[in-house]
Amino acid sequence: MGKSSILMINGSLQKRVHGLIGAFLKSGHLKSQVTKDMQRYVQETMSNWKDGHLIHLQDEAKLIVFQILVKGLIGLEPGEEMQILKQQFQEFIAGLMSLPVKLPGSRLYRSLQAKKKMVMLIQRTIQEKRMSEPRCPPRDVVDVLLNDSNDQLTDDLISDNMIDLMIPAEDSVPVLLTLAAKYLSDCPLALQQLEEENMQLKKSKSLLGETLQWTDYMSLSFTQDVITETLRMGNIISGIMRKAMKDVEIKGHLIPKGWCVFAYFRSVHLDDDLYEEAYCFNPWRWKGKDTGTCGFTPFGGGRRLCPGLDLARLEASIFLHHLVTGFTYVSAAINTCNFS
Repeated sequence: MGKSSILMINGSLQKRVHGLIGAFLKSGHLKSQVTKDMQRYVQETMSNWKDGHLIHLQDEAKLIVFQILVKGLIGLEPGEEMQILKQQFQEFIAGLMSLPVKLPGSRLYRSLQAKKKMVMLIQRTIQEKRMSEPRCPPRDVVDVLLNDSNDQLTDDLISDNMIDLMIPAEDSVPVLLTLAAKYLSDCPLALQQLEEENMQLKKSKSLLGETLQWTDYMSLSFTQDVITETLRMGNIISGIMRKAMKDVEIKGHLIPKGWCVFAYFRSVHLDDDLYEEAYCFNPWRWKGKDTGTCGFTPFGGGRRLCPGLDLARLEASIFLHHLVTGFTYVSAAINTCNFS
């Protein structure tokens, strides 16, 4: 990932980078932009879904989310450069979990070569931005970091972190969307209530002659409960690593300085002591409940809480809205379901 990755840096620099990125990703300006782009890309993609054709939902979601996230990170619009970046990124991410053999032709070697090409493309964008007038308000994350006066925010640090922040577009968010569709197919009552809530919103906005804003999507309470329950059951991020910076004692167990601990989310989210019928998809369990507890940590927590958690929920809300208002669910065969 590189020494300047937000996953590797610590102390005041990590706090600064995390704070700048997190504040921008939560801004109403970016959410409005993401909503417009997501609605357009989703509608264009779904308009090509033909009856009787097999659709790989996760692949479709990857294409949509990658374009939106890259635009929000570095300001790149869909086109030839976006396609090149996506190809190199897929080569890069394929080597994240590979044998540590850095020989030409090995998976790790190809992954690192792909990252070098991505860094070159992103640094060209950074140089172009440095030579132009600072944009206010910033339009993307690179703008935010370039506008900051901290000398530690070098071009290498910025480019490395832009690549790290692309990972959710290839993995986390598309898996979330795919699992939500899968769990809904297994729970007709949840699907029915989701359809009713979203159709009601669509009709009310249509009568007023208004387009849906990001606040409209986030106001869909049951849709948010479906997303929350999908995060709990799906455990898209199964856990996180943490390194002990000093000797730590927890419940009589000593964790020596320098040792690593793996916090396993799946064992918490599927614990029957915390969740009744933990292996049952039940979005109603979240009605009126606070998700900010230690028993629910799909986005991590503390100083390294995922800065893009609001965007992930927004993108999932938009995708599900257009899926259930634009298509009708039918049972295809025993144990198999589809949207048509």
